[in-house]
This record gives sequence, C-alpha cells and structure tokens, in this order.
Amino acid sequence: MTTLPGDSHANLVFTMVVTVLLAIVAFRISFAGLVAVASWAGIPAWATPRLPIVIDGAHIAFTAEMLVHKVHGESVTGLGPHSSSSLA
Repeated sequence: MTTLPGDSHANLVFTMVVTVLLAIVAFRISFAGLVAVASWAGIPAWATPRLPIVIDGAHIAFTAEMLVHKVHGESVTGLGPHSSSSLA
C-alpha cells in the first residue's frame, strides 16, 4: 500500500483531536435547537434532551469509525451513507 506524506501517525492524532474539539463545539451549538425541534415534533419531554445526544453521537461514532479504518490501512469509502457524510 502506498502512503501519502500526510498519512503519518501524528497527522491522524491531530485529526482526531480536531474532530473531538469540533464535535464538542457542534454539540453545544446544536443542543438548544435540537431540543426545540424535538418538542415541536411531539417527542415526550423526558426524551427531548436525548435527541441531540443521539444525532451528534452518531456523527461522532461514524467519524471515529472512519478514522479507525484509516489507521488500519483500510478503505474508508463505501462504509455507508452516514459514515461518508461525517467527513464532509
């Protein structure tokens, strides 16, 4: 397998750190909006705070999945629509 200069371990660690920081910022920004959407959609009050956790948690998990595949030298294409949208 041919590797690119940017495929070093340090770059992958940097990418993961940046991804985690962006995920935290995105979660904080989107929490109020997603709770409001959950209320508008008629989701029970006990479940409305869980909606942002499910949605943002899925994006974090799919992004982490792609990074794990990348670290192991596996292809990150074709992992499914959710995984590929996480890095867009």
